Amino acid sequence: IVIELNDDASAGKVVYKNILVDPRVEAEKGDAMKASRVRAHTRERDNRTLRAAFAEAVSGRLLERPIGQGLGNWSGHLPKFNGKQIRITNFFAQYWDNADMALEAMALAQKGWRDAEATVVVAIGLWYINQWHCLPQKKTKAWCATRPELSHLTVPGLMKAFKKDMLVTLPKLAAFCDKRQGQAGRRGCAVATIDHCKFMLGSIWHATYQAIMDEMMKVATPALRLVDLWTLALELPEQCLGGHQSPMSTLWTWQV
Repeated sequence: IVIELNDDASAGKVVYKNILVDPRVEAEKGDAMKASRVRAHTRERDNRTLRAAFAEAVSGRLLERPIGQGLGNWSGHLPKFNGKQIRITNFFAQYWDNADMALEAMALAQKGWRDAEATVVVAIGLWYINQWHCLPQKKTKAWCATRPELSHLTVPGLMKAFKKDMLVTLPKLAAFCDKRQGQAGRRGCAVATIDHCKFMLGSIWHATYQAIMDEMMKVATPALRLVDLWTLALELPEQCLGGHQSPMSTLWTWQV
């Protein structure tokens, strides 16, 4: 979305929005919608479908299209950057290589947006865990099997894959957020750990949290900051909603 601010920046209005939905879920309902997630984020498919969606998210809506449930939504046209707008883009990234695609898309921004001050917040981890939680007999059928090649791994094996992917992304993120020449150099960026919910008692949750902490402690700088969302969420009396942060928890995170 793009919010146009008034002259004293005390208020604003939404002048553009573009909500994209995976073509596989169009017109699907119930179990069919869940089934459409299976293999939805293999590396091969993400390299085609997600890369194209991220490119449109940055460059602006390319074509008029139907709107409605399962179809996404849009209004207006992406304006040129004039210094009086706030633009918020949510790149739905389940895996670290998805974050790479988002950075690549932002680097190709047009209509003056390439020169706008930028910041990036990255939070990856939940969907690696979801792969491990897919039931053994449903590795390629369950709703959670968006990248089934990870589902057969043990916890140590999954953490090895998680760290391998993360270590590819972190240098790219550091360059994007570099204070001297990065696109987000002025405001910097943040990498958040997974958030915490009361049911997260198994070892895989703690292993994923610790993996992010360990690697970020090695590379964190004032321009590439670590947000310990796990510990932050522990202090909130809010319950998670379907395994996700509550609205209050999300607002608190953004304030931090």
